Amino acid sequence: HDCRQWSHRQRLIRDRLLLADADIVCVQEAAGDTFASDFEFLHADGYESVLHKKFRFRCATFYRPSAFKLLSVAHEDRALVAKFASASDPSLALFLANVHLSGGASPDRRLRQVHGVTERVRKWVAADA
Repeated sequence: HDCRQWSHRQRLIRDRLLLADADIVCVQEAAGDTFASDFEFLHADGYESVLHKKFRFRCATFYRPSAFKLLSVAHEDRALVAKFASASDPSLALFLANVHLSGGASPDRRLRQVHGVTERVRKWVAADA
């Protein structure tokens, strides 16, 4: 049996993520066309999700609605930025950036990616002030 096959890797990912029992899980390189079936196990375990709306391989953020309420989402350059409120104390906000930085010889793009994420959060904070 080939360890490179998706079914084998999916089982390992499922086991690791469910064992972690995290309130938020960030994934990069989720395939948009098979996302629902690839990560059905997280939805079955009570997670809700947001998937980046562009690119073949996308960022996906999973969260437990019992712990967080999703307030806003922004789709940046290979980055999914989310604003959550704590379910136990709605006055507490969590800003989360799930970013797949560009590789290779493109440091300017990586810097723009990080800048775009921080600007999005800055604007959300300013709007709440």
